[in-house]
Amino acid sequence: MVDTDRLIVIATVAVGHAPFALAVSPAGNRVYVANVQGGDVSVLGADSLARIGTVRVGAMPYGVAVAPGGDRIFVANQQSGTVNVVDAASLVATYRAKVGRYPESIVMLPDGSKAYVVNWMSGDISVLDGETGRELKRLDAGEGARGLAIVPSG
Repeated sequence: MVDTDRLIVIATVAVGHAPFALAVSPAGNRVYVANVQGGDVSVLGADSLARIGTVRVGAMPYGVAVAPGGDRIFVANQQSGTVNVVDAASLVATYRAKVGRYPESIVMLPDGSKAYVVNWMSGDISVLDGETGRELKRLDAGEGARGLAIVPSG
């Protein structure tokens, strides 16, 4: 279990430039922090909060989500209008999808089949294949949409 109070205090010191969003791996052993002004994602060990690595992604990473199996990380890059898929084992970006303007929040379905990213300035949501990151379609979200959440049924 991640101690969120400790994470907030230490993450502001231990990660890259202007940390913004974070996600915890399903196993609870890693924390991924999107560094908006650094163009990268810091990977921390959840127990020690020591840096495991850094992954270069697109300009202004604003959102990060982890696949349910923990093997892929999806990063929404606001300024470049892209989403990177990163291999969690090698910490290498394996795919980059072009999405709408100013993508921000990104979430994944619990089964990992799809990822959704809200594109603030284009007023839509990109639906991505949860394995490859390829954009499947866009849904209208209306003006100014900036956040998403997955709510389990029941």
